[in-house]
Amino acid sequence: MAGEVCKMKATLDALFCGAALVDLHGTIAHANPRLQAMLGTDTGGLTGTSILDLCAIEHDRGHLRAILDRFDEPAEFELNLRLPDGGVMPVVASGSALPKSVTGEGPALRVVTLINISAQRGLVRHAAELAETVTEQARQIQSYSQELEARVEQRTEQLRQANLDAVLMLAVASEARDDDTGAHVKRIEHLARRLALAAGMGEGEAEHLGLSAILHDIGKIHIPDRVMKKPGPLTDDERALIQTHPLVGEAILGNNPFFALARQIARHHHEDWNGRGYPDGLSGTDIPLAARIVRLVDVYDALRSPRVYKRGWSPEQALAEVEQKAGELFDPRLVHLFARMHRKGQVEQDALAYSI
Repeated sequence: MAGEVCKMKATLDALFCGAALVDLHGTIAHANPRLQAMLGTDTGGLTGTSILDLCAIEHDRGHLRAILDRFDEPAEFELNLRLPDGGVMPVVASGSALPKSVTGEGPALRVVTLINISAQRGLVRHAAELAETVTEQARQIQSYSQELEARVEQRTEQLRQANLDAVLMLAVASEARDDDTGAHVKRIEHLARRLALAAGMGEGEAEHLGLSAILHDIGKIHIPDRVMKKPGPLTDDERALIQTHPLVGEAILGNNPFFALARQIARHHHEDWNGRGYPDGLSGTDIPLAARIVRLVDVYDALRSPRVYKRGWSPEQALAEVEQKAGELFDPRLVHLFARMHRKGQVEQDALAYSI
């Protein structure tokens, strides 16, 4: 299975976040270029060293040893990495063991990703704690008896609002460099929910899709301002950098089951109906429906919104562009449903509610 392991190494090398393959003893079998750049080491400088030696404080080493002792179990935690200049870099680390189908008869290996959260540590930690609290409260609610039905209804609404708050905090972090902070993602939430309902989803499913859509661009947290705010055309390297944000976003959203749909949307919301999108080149109905919905409403809202490099388009111009790209970028059926919503005035109701 050496070929499969090589493919896994190539995949890790393409990630914009730090990543490594680690064996049962914590020895690094492979470190991708991004991790080496984060730690200021030369190419190959981490291979053969212990991942424990990257920890800046003993508490983190003990935590990491405990996780290595449970090698087959997925884990997500925060670490403080030691830098060559004596500084410390806080990261969110996620890890899971590779399946036997990949490692074969070779040594057991674990994929570990490390995302620098120096600028967002407080926000990401608070959002993660809030999401975990929400999940725990949801488990508790399932055990309540029938006689507490009224209280359950009240608590359910509190949980829904807490979920929304957690999602919004993460989303606003990814949009914080735009002038309409928060407004874009709220429009995407409402438009995605409306289009999902038009496509035949139930109220609950459509609402969850709308909340998950808010996090579609969370991976842009790791794109530098010099690229995100560039007023002119992007170079090939800058475009390639931006195109890493779906995979980075999926990694940031971790393994919490509540964010499963958000991870799917984050990864696939730049796939095109004709198969020429990224990162996986999916086409047609192979693209998840949620991602197809967000792809359409995200482009429409981007056309309508002013940016540093363009003026906002009129509603008629933006709709005409969406209709022209049916069968190329967008699911033709969704375009038909969206156009019908637009001509009923439902689309611009959301634009006015969260002003463009």
